[in-house]
Amino acid sequence: MLRLRERRATQAQVVERPGEDSPCKAIPTYQEFPPNDRQLMAATTRAQATPPEERALRRRGAARVVGVDISGEMVSVARAHEAERPLGIDYIVQDVASLGDLDRFDLAVAVHLLGYARSREELVQMGTGIARSVKPGGRFVTYFVSPDVSRAPGHCRKYGVDCFAHEGVKDGDVFYFSLILGDTTTPKLTNHYWTRATVASAFGEAGLTSIRWITPALSPQGVEQHGEDFWQDYLRHLPDILMEFKKPDA
Repeated sequence: MLRLRERRATQAQVVERPGEDSPCKAIPTYQEFPPNDRQLMAATTRAQATPPEERALRRRGAARVVGVDISGEMVSVARAHEAERPLGIDYIVQDVASLGDLDRFDLAVAVHLLGYARSREELVQMGTGIARSVKPGGRFVTYFVSPDVSRAPGHCRKYGVDCFAHEGVKDGDVFYFSLILGDTTTPKLTNHYWTRATVASAFGEAGLTSIRWITPALSPQGVEQHGEDFWQDYLRHLPDILMEFKKPDA
């Protein structure tokens, strides 16, 4: 199994040139980010999106946005986007589990971060780092592989993702996925499976509570580009899900 930095470096090779025609770009999106003053993006770049999510947050009015990733390669890609089209976003190389000295943010966002945790203890460490960086009353929103992802081979291939999860997968088990971006397919990337109950308890222990599970909805752009029938397999067994936590008021 590749170490986390090495896995993120592998992803960075395809983040730099995402496929413009990938159906992933029309996958349902969470639309409830208000223009808070200060927002933190943990795990800075997402291979299916261009530009990265933190750039979208900045465009929606955030006064300050900071992107964090353990991989220097990922941060280099994000900084290249920023240099090409400056928005005033800061990017740093740091482990999410050791956050806490950056600032206090109104909102923290992470995309496919939790699957890198190899144990419940590492989930708690991630949650603790994020909780230290969020103001009392602030939120943490994360997008990650759904515990209900289909085990059927090739289920999500036409949507730009190939998931290899076996029947009987349980907390902490390794499974793999590949991203299909135009003509480019990544090597199999390592992920770890986590149930709703384990994620909720680990992040509750870290100081993030009031969990809310959010089922993505198909965007009008997705219907316009591909039609409703195209998305039925995706919606029947959603491969990804959103969670929102809050840090209790002091």
